[in-house]
Amino acid sequence: MLSMITKKFFTVVLLSIFVFFVMGQSQAHASTADNMYGEAWSSDIGWISFSNCTSATSCSGSSYGVTMDSVSGVLSGQAWSSNVGWINFTNVTGCPASNCQPKVNLTTGVISGFGQAVQEGGWIALNAADLGQSGWNWTMNTTTGAVTGQAWGDMNFGWVVPDASLKIALSPTSMTGTLTPATSTCTIPLNGSSCTQTLTWTTTNPIGTSAVTSATGTPSPANGNNGSQVFTAPYNASGVSFYLYNNGTLLATAVVNTSCGTNTWNGTKCSSSTAPTSAPVVTISASPISGTAGTVNPSITWSATNSPTSCTASNDWTGSKPASGGPQAQGILNTAKTYVYTLTCTNAIGSGSNSATVVVSNPSHTITATAGSGGAIYPSGSTTVAYGGSQTYYITPNAGYDISTIKVDGTPITPIVGSYTFSNVTTNHTISATFISSINNPGSKPTQCTDGKDNNGDGTVDWNGGYINGVKVGADPTCTGPSDNTEGTVKIKVQEL
Repeated sequence: MLSMITKKFFTVVLLSIFVFFVMGQSQAHASTADNMYGEAWSSDIGWISFSNCTSATSCSGSSYGVTMDSVSGVLSGQAWSSNVGWINFTNVTGCPASNCQPKVNLTTGVISGFGQAVQEGGWIALNAADLGQSGWNWTMNTTTGAVTGQAWGDMNFGWVVPDASLKIALSPTSMTGTLTPATSTCTIPLNGSSCTQTLTWTTTNPIGTSAVTSATGTPSPANGNNGSQVFTAPYNASGVSFYLYNNGTLLATAVVNTSCGTNTWNGTKCSSSTAPTSAPVVTISASPISGTAGTVNPSITWSATNSPTSCTASNDWTGSKPASGGPQAQGILNTAKTYVYTLTCTNAIGSGSNSATVVVSNPSHTITATAGSGGAIYPSGSTTVAYGGSQTYYITPNAGYDISTIKVDGTPITPIVGSYTFSNVTTNHTISATFISSINNPGSKPTQCTDGKDNNGDGTVDWNGGYINGVKVGADPTCTGPSDNTEGTVKIKVQEL
């Protein structure tokens, strides 16, 4: 008599053969994209095979397997266990939850639903949430298709863990692109040979980096999977073609039509279709018209009437120009001067010219003056000085004080005198003065002709002048220079009556 295990084995084999033929119509071929291949391990029944393939391209034997729909993510088909037979994933019903259908969330890769052992009637829950639990589920890597995690099966399954080989062969995602001009036609200006047009492009599911190319349009190539850029299209009666490529695949084509508008293409440029009756009249302007060296970047805008055949820039810009244009940036101007932008246009009658100017000046600078207790400096605080200009400062000690130090830009200067002049100012400066008691430091006194005081009471100060009570006064006539130590007595001649 056969044992119960032997009976069970034959029952599984016979049922497996029956299911293979009866359910064969619903089984997917594992060699097709979006099929699962590889195995999972059950802690109770051993290996479960999800197809007759060992990779996305290597299959053998009778075809069976579990398939994922590339649009919905729904799983269908059968897996095989040598111990319990077929495990069904197609149109699953009657599971211990409201969500029976096994399915892959194509955005997150999370797998839910159930698989059912056909013979045993047991279930494999692919996501704890379907049972009102948490902490375990199967997940598909949305890039590689690899399946990881844990599933739980009742009856004879236990924990079911994907082997490293278990994957879903994802369908290759199609790559598409768009290339769109801002308008279908761009107009070439009078006496010009090309026009500009903005093209915008996108790439969906790129394999590499896209490039916009053209046989005659520039720039070519313009790289990037998505972008918007201004291109130059030379005159072509059939239009200028632009192409969007990625990884050698042509994704999109755009044609920019070029036109002379009301003018006529003469073989080299767009020329006027009517003969002029007078010389060109040129209008030209600059913006801004003034600024500081190193910061101003003027743009020039111009136009010329009466159908000029040529326009030429001169003075502070050069080259041939179309009959109208701008605003055209000239770049940062670093030198202080008046820049002149002249445009001369010519036709069969004569020529006309006009100019725009931009006045560029050097920046002004600030000198900051401070004084300690015991005296004053004039002018004090911040003083604005023109570039290349000069500024004199007068240092005056209070009664009983002498000048101790004078620092210019943080560095002490000598000799210590009652005034200091900044000449040819081209940057910011600082000047500071400190004072010391002349009673406590008798040896520190400067000469009377440099101490900023009216020592002889004649209303004048030092050898080069200074301030008395905030009022500027002249130099003491008795001082011969900064080394003269004494303001002498002023002699007054009394005329005899």
